[in-house]
Amino acid sequence: MISGTTYIHNAIEHDYCIEQCIASMADLCDDIVCLECDSTDGTADFLQGLCSRFPQLRVINTPWLPAPGGTWLSDLSNAAKSYCLNKYRIHIQGDEVLSEEAARVTRVAAGSMRGVKFRRLNFWLNPQTLTPEKRVCGAHVCRAAPVERLSLADDESLEWNGRDVETEAPIFHYGFIRKPAALAKKAIRMQDAWIGNHDPVLDLLTEHGLGVLERNSPLVECSRYEGPHPESMRPWLMERGHTI
Repeated sequence: MISGTTYIHNAIEHDYCIEQCIASMADLCDDIVCLECDSTDGTADFLQGLCSRFPQLRVINTPWLPAPGGTWLSDLSNAAKSYCLNKYRIHIQGDEVLSEEAARVTRVAAGSMRGVKFRRLNFWLNPQTLTPEKRVCGAHVCRAAPVERLSLADDESLEWNGRDVETEAPIFHYGFIRKPAALAKKAIRMQDAWIGNHDPVLDLLTEHGLGVLERNSPLVECSRYEGPHPESMRPWLMERGHTI
């Protein structure tokens, strides 16, 4: 049996796909822990409402304590694992969705208590563009492992060892395809906490839209993605003006 973990702060204000995140773990996990981190926008009530749809979901309030360097995020992941009912877990961030292929690989790996390193597809401003390898976010991350394994640094990956499974099974990361005002709020608050200031281009996002990032923060090495997206994400993406 497998536990799933995630955490979230102000999912509504910051336009997270948290419902789809949790749903993507539901068929794999008989136990799902979501740390609700002092949200002020109705997220706690929204998550409690999901418990009737996902009876294995437990919502646990915990403090949101941003600090330089992003290490508070791995602290949250490690806190979440302490509530797990099983000896193996998969950890998905609140703006990520687990693919069916990744769920199948995880189920097999859990049988031998081996970790799994996945391919994280980091989408940039639209669902057809991927950020360059090792730019913005890591593209190969360990997210499934025995529950004693710790999350590292800023929660990109769990501890990893040579027995573990490396796979191209995808985790879909939609953190840069939010509504512009929500993306601006979230990015400004995270950068201010992380490094003490933020990119001034973010101040223009709300008024001028995502084109501001395309013009002022171009990632010239981006690649084209022509593969499928999880069907559960189709309505979410369409609401934000995208087609898949």
